[in-house]
Amino acid sequence: MDLNVWDRRGRIVIALAGAFFLCRLFGDAPNTNTHLFYVRLHTEKAKIFLSQKASYGVPSIPNMNSGPFTFPTGVDRHTSPQLPSPTTIPTAATPYDLSPTSLPLPTATPYRPQPTTRNTQPPTHAPTSRPTSTPQPTVAPSIQCPSTSTESYDSIGTSGAKISNAASDKDINLSLRGYASTNAEKALIHIDGAVDSTRPPQLAQVFAAVRAPAIVGTYRVNETNGSPIQNPEVTMIGLSATPGEVVTVPDSGYSIGSGKEVMVVYADASRVTLHYMVEDGIVRGYVIHVEDFCADPKLVQKYNELNTGGRGSLPGLPAGKKLGVAKSGELKVVIRDTGTFMDPRGKKNWWQGY
Repeated sequence: MDLNVWDRRGRIVIALAGAFFLCRLFGDAPNTNTHLFYVRLHTEKAKIFLSQKASYGVPSIPNMNSGPFTFPTGVDRHTSPQLPSPTTIPTAATPYDLSPTSLPLPTATPYRPQPTTRNTQPPTHAPTSRPTSTPQPTVAPSIQCPSTSTESYDSIGTSGAKISNAASDKDINLSLRGYASTNAEKALIHIDGAVDSTRPPQLAQVFAAVRAPAIVGTYRVNETNGSPIQNPEVTMIGLSATPGEVVTVPDSGYSIGSGKEVMVVYADASRVTLHYMVEDGIVRGYVIHVEDFCADPKLVQKYNELNTGGRGSLPGLPAGKKLGVAKSGELKVVIRDTGTFMDPRGKKNWWQGY
């Protein structure tokens, strides 16, 4: 056989193998079965082509005396052998149609939380009852009043008529009048009217530890006939105190001479009446009653001596001088102006700065 034929066959085989791998790598055949089909198809074509035994050699020079020149007959190499077309060609599986209308979408079911059963029973440790009202401040229990004192007190001369029996005078000794509790507001209030230009006594200084008031009681002092005073609404207040703390003379803008501000017109073991003038009595000027406390024993002793001596002089005290100590958690205070009972909650006059 001519070597050219083998050379051409080898080239065909190499071309077929190359075509196979190219188709495998870059072709659009859908799967391996299709690749194999085309390989077999081209192989069959190659076999048919080779079986024709076509001569591709160079024709011999014709004998000019033998007749007309002709080329060897055979199958044209440019004409591909005709093979029956396959009835079917394997293809890839039909791809899914992913358009929105091709597949049914799942129907979402809205989430509805299931009701839960709550425990409506109270915990075993819960209290069975609760207070229904705001508790009132608790007043500390009373203490035993001191029987001795290291204090000393001076005297100052009185003017005007003398009180013949102060202990029985209802304007001097408030224990003879009495008082009753009321439900009035336990706080400072605004009262119309002018402010005393001479600076009235300041009740915040009734304690040695000066402070804003904490009112724990409101009261009405009785008239001399025993009926409660109707106006003002409150004529006595109870100030929160610490049992045993020092009670002092409230400061004012007045002076009764010799550095003194007040004169003691009455004193016993549980009360003191202070007059911011030297007149014996309460007709003019400011008067403060300090009630239900432990009056200093030396002050009571001094008053009794001067009272018994005819009241020509009485104890005279400067602002801030000790009057005694608180007996319980409440110190009761009354203030009067020219004999009239005032509302001690009025902050404009009695609690300036608070």
